[in-house]
Amino acid sequence: MSSKEGSIEAKVLKVLKDCLLFDLWSGKHGITDDTDAKHDAKCLRGCCKSLSRGLQVVNHTFYGSDFRRILLALGHSEKDVATMLDPEDEQNVPAMLLFFKALAKLAGVSVETLSDAGLGIIATLVLKTKELQLLGTVAQAYVFLLTGFDKSISEHLTSLAEMQAIIFVLQRRSGTKFLPNQNYTNTSSMIRAKFKSVALAQAEGITEYYIFQDCDDALEGFFGVLRTLSGNQRNFDLLQVEEKATHAMQIAEVFDRHPEWDRGSRRLSGSLDHWNTKSWTGCTDTSKVNVLQAWMSGLARARARLVSTDLFTPSELDFAALAASGKDISMLKPNGARIGAQLPARP
Repeated sequence: MSSKEGSIEAKVLKVLKDCLLFDLWSGKHGITDDTDAKHDAKCLRGCCKSLSRGLQVVNHTFYGSDFRRILLALGHSEKDVATMLDPEDEQNVPAMLLFFKALAKLAGVSVETLSDAGLGIIATLVLKTKELQLLGTVAQAYVFLLTGFDKSISEHLTSLAEMQAIIFVLQRRSGTKFLPNQNYTNTSSMIRAKFKSVALAQAEGITEYYIFQDCDDALEGFFGVLRTLSGNQRNFDLLQVEEKATHAMQIAEVFDRHPEWDRGSRRLSGSLDHWNTKSWTGCTDTSKVNVLQAWMSGLARARARLVSTDLFTPSELDFAALAASGKDISMLKPNGARIGAQLPARP
């Protein structure tokens, strides 16, 4: 992030530069890449559902068949498990959220609870339980983000920083056996963008920030209105977009003023898709947020969780040493180079 002293970009940089391993790269005028958290969560769910790819957490790979037994051991019904692991439905937000709420229980799961899940002998089961507890913590962070309508900005940022640090360590250990490179990069970009949004709001003097709006829902909603205006047609061409865009924007403006009038999608409910500025009760005042503190608190929570497993060496969890290693390591470059789709070279 290059900037002139006193500019908005410089103010944002001042806030973020001391956040260990925070990637400061941005485009012209501070433009930052971002993704939608729900799509990132769907991709992680897709890895968990797979019967062939699986998801490696530290030393063991868990497949869809394993997660089926795990979810049943946690007390979920066959019907709910079938919904959570449905291989044909990748876009079902309620099913995704149901799955992550179930996975979140793994954060505190015991060996005894998983003993009937058929995960191996007791010695192996002890290790797998620790690994699944880490995955449960990641799931908790997604559930917190997607349902925490009563939480403050600071609480959300701290939770996201904790998730970022955990997946960073897991990605460094297992590489693409944990998450596909693009999925990791998208998730890290989503988290980074939210921290930058708050820092930018503070620099601009904007005192209100709704974390659930920091996604592509508005764009998806806009296209939804366009399709509604198209009647019984399945799609539309560019000429029809041009003809209907003004009316769609007028409708979107009305819904912004009266969010209670927007009934939303029947499939997108029970998560952030369902919230609006009137139903959101968490603190949205950016002046009450210490961005650096939220980031460092999240890293500290993650490190404590990772240390408790005894699965990692001290050097793997020394974030300060990694940041000072001179290898250009950051959350977006877990091994010193960008992974996934490549961004343009630095100007």
